[in-house]
Amino acid sequence: MKKIPEAERFQLTARIHARLAVLRNELREGLHQRESVDVRALPNHFEETGEEALANLDAAIGIAELQRDIGEFNALRGALHRLTEGTYGICEKCGVQIPLSRLCVQPEAARCVACQTTLEADRGFLPSSL
Repeated sequence: MKKIPEAERFQLTARIHARLAVLRNELREGLHQRESVDVRALPNHFEETGEEALANLDAAIGIAELQRDIGEFNALRGALHRLTEGTYGICEKCGVQIPLSRLCVQPEAARCVACQTTLEADRGFLPSSL
């Protein structure tokens, strides 16, 4: 199995750190918005206008966005850990090398395309015809 060239490792590490910084800010802002008095009052405002469903949808979207960002943040931290451990770029399921082209697009990738596709199909994220 060939190693990822040092220049590419450096670029991938820099991209991971940059994305983590963006996510930290987004999570901080999202959590701050959820805690602010104005946002907590929003459902009451919508209830007063008869739009409780809209308030519930807004809250659900905000929570989903936070969950998505937390998931990506954790995946990126896992990638940094794998870089340190020397297992970065190796599929955690089957052990094959993940193509550099995949890592450049999705630096947090922990599985090769075949294993990721199988996982998503098993979880019902993809149509069974794929």
